[in-house]
Amino acid sequence: MKKTRRYWGPIMLMMAALSACTGVKTFTTAARPGETVALAIGRQTDLKRANVTVTITPATGPAVVYPPLDTRVRSILNLYPDPVSKAIVLQRTDNPTSTGTSIESWVTYGDPDWWQTFMLLDLPTGIAPGAATISITDALGAVITPASVEVLSGESTRNGFAFNQFGYTFSADSASPQLRAPKDFERATQYVVEFAGDTIPHAVQIEFSHTPSVGAAYVVNPRGDLKNVTWSDDGSNLKVFITPSTGLTTTQIKDFKFYVAGGLTGLSQTHLKAYDQLGVPVSGVTATITQH
Repeated sequence: MKKTRRYWGPIMLMMAALSACTGVKTFTTAARPGETVALAIGRQTDLKRANVTVTITPATGPAVVYPPLDTRVRSILNLYPDPVSKAIVLQRTDNPTSTGTSIESWVTYGDPDWWQTFMLLDLPTGIAPGAATISITDALGAVITPASVEVLSGESTRNGFAFNQFGYTFSADSASPQLRAPKDFERATQYVVEFAGDTIPHAVQIEFSHTPSVGAAYVVNPRGDLKNVTWSDDGSNLKVFITPSTGLTTTQIKDFKFYVAGGLTGLSQTHLKAYDQLGVPVSGVTATITQH
């Protein structure tokens, strides 16, 4: 149970960390050499293990450097809030003092797609006890505030993220290829589709072309409580239709954001139509496509 709590514990701290953008302490705040800790590293949009270098500077002795793809960086994953948490519900029911209002105003700048990025990290073995500093350098330029951890005396082992099911205990360190958590909780390659315009439409229909026979289309709606996303793909053409879930026009155009995953390549917009609540075309609505 101790290891299970250590894995899921960051979820409980996610909203506080999101409000602060980047945590300055690991979770837990103290650990022995070799154990796994979690760092709240802000809301990162394109942070990957292949691009990060981690430097751990102990209280005494030389720094330990984890190069990109070092196996001691266990995962870089995004944690989302409960969709019926008070932060989300109050923010959408006109409570200007809610935590969610602060997040959307000062952290995501109007984007309703909230998450907190965490790095799960194994501490080096053999480092000296005392306060250690963990610094992360991203080759793509993400700025991450260093964090600290109190290294305790002794030695231990990394978290295997074990869980019990059907009377058996499974672990991420198992040889089974089906048990690759927590790495499998990292984001797949995806396209982000976002919209802009002076007039907020009631509905949007957007079409794309993509490289035939490469990948399998998978459209993701990050906020199903705000909008409905209907889509179809014939292997080279993708159509997406977006309407508000309440039947009322949304108050911000950023609510229309969605993702396209599944390993597609060459995604390119071919048509875009926007309509008001009466079905009248709305002009000036544009879309941007960003690959991550």
